[in-house]
Amino acid sequence: MATVTISEQVYQALMEAAAARGVSPDTIIAEGLAALDEQTAEEPMTADEFAVALGMTPEDVARADEEARRRYPEAFGIPSN
Repeated sequence: MATVTISEQVYQALMEAAAARGVSPDTIIAEGLAALDEQTAEEPMTADEFAVALGMTPEDVARADEEARRRYPEAFGIPSN
């Protein structure tokens, strides 16, 4: 069995997604991994698709993307002030 380390924010999002759906965090992870298995090599899952597969809403993903762009503009080719 492999061990994966996640941030407190990811852990909290996982717990919230599981609670909102009334399932265990293990179920959310298993569903995300199953969704990855369904992808073909020609059609890799994007990070946003993976986040949704783990139970985040598209709105949650959009907020996370906005926050990442705000915090790390240089990673997105955005000139910092």
